[in-house]
Amino acid sequence: MKWERVPGALIYQVEEEVTTAAGGKEWQRVELTSRPKLVVEGRPSDQFHKFRICAVGTKAQSPYAEALYARAA
Repeated sequence: MKWERVPGALIYQVEEEVTTAAGGKEWQRVELTSRPKLVVEGRPSDQFHKFRICAVGTKAQSPYAEALYARAA
């Protein structure tokens, strides 16, 4: 995945929507990265996966960007 760099961001928090044991949905942190891109490994290639990203700076955290769907290569 790639996204636009956010001025002032030190890291980006990437989360994936997962299904809970009870069958509900929740966001789970996948990675913290300083780069505006990430390769997420270990996901089935026959499914789409839903991710969201926010930028974290020294003083604040941005709202999460609109969720995006990605499929493994």
